[in-house]
Amino acid sequence: MPNIKELSNKAFSRRANTIMMDGGMGMMGSPSSSINRVPMMYVDPLLDPVLMMFPRENDTQLNARLRHYYTYNPIVHSVIDLHSSYALSDFELRCEDKDIEQYYNDIKERLDLLTMMINLNRDFWLLGNAYMYGEWDYNNSEWIRFNQFPPENIEIHRSYAGGVAVYFLKPDESTKRVLQSSSAADMAVASTIPAEFRNAILTGSLYQLANERIIHFANRPAQYSLQGESILKSCLKDLMFEDK
Repeated sequence: MPNIKELSNKAFSRRANTIMMDGGMGMMGSPSSSINRVPMMYVDPLLDPVLMMFPRENDTQLNARLRHYYTYNPIVHSVIDLHSSYALSDFELRCEDKDIEQYYNDIKERLDLLTMMINLNRDFWLLGNAYMYGEWDYNNSEWIRFNQFPPENIEIHRSYAGGVAVYFLKPDESTKRVLQSSSAADMAVASTIPAEFRNAILTGSLYQLANERIIHFANRPAQYSLQGESILKSCLKDLMFEDK
């Protein structure tokens, strides 16, 4: 009658041989045994399934979603507003010449510089880029107003080897329809659009903006970057998951 130790050794040998014949991986077996190895899989972060269908390279769609979270997410709204207005308050200019002092304080009030700075900050923190384009009065040699442009409507060209960027205004279909409309309301709106932009908008061509008249406030990750990055992009997946 075989003892228990012999039975155990035979059972172990049968199990080891079965594993090796089936292609399993084990410590036992001859060097010539066939072993199937599963290759190590690399997970590419650029193929993240959460962001696969998200238009990351489309500034119009990206900014629309960032504005959505600013409007409907109370935490995002509060944080962006806090960063946009913190440490800013109304101000006055002081000068020994009271006529000069009065003149520049009047310009400050007329241009509403405090609101302008807050609006610049809001786009800076929410979208990563903020643009203001000044209208210059050549007759009186002074600024008339500063118009804030949506960042997705600005196109930038520059080589990292050069130091000066070239800015272009991209025409949009909604403004083109306003210029082509015959309704009284649209015609009234069209009359407020500077003449220098109208031809470019109607023809669908880029309009080069004067560098000395543009303010570009950008949260750039590097000096060579053409545009800034929104701080919300770092928590975009969490916001999308919350919506899901």
